[in-house]
Amino acid sequence: MKIVFKLICQAAEEYIKRSKDQNKESRLILKKLEFLKEHMKMNPIYGEIIRKNSLEKNRALLNAFFQRYDRNELFNLDRCFCCDITRTNWRLLYTLKRDQEEDTIYILCFMIVDHKTYEKYFT
Repeated sequence: MKIVFKLICQAAEEYIKRSKDQNKESRLILKKLEFLKEHMKMNPIYGEIIRKNSLEKNRALLNAFFQRYDRNELFNLDRCFCCDITRTNWRLLYTLKRDQEEDTIYILCFMIVDHKTYEKYFT
């Protein structure tokens, strides 16, 4: 089975922004993203599962977020994971999509948020 790691939506924008901004925090985030990319290809369910009730509570917000990025296939997301990017400050949110025909699992990383925002919406 093939495993593909993709940054989409706000996570892709944040990656581009951090690539241009070469301060210490940005370099650390980019380094950790590279580590997660390789690690998650070996273990796609590496992150902590975000509780279903947290997803339900924020369903409208998440769907509006995905609509903004024209990612309607992610509406009504029912399984989502979170990984620490840096020890306490940043989180990566992702989901898994499987393509049976291509025998591929896609790791779709859709949001990079600070810890405060993560705590507000997903805990």
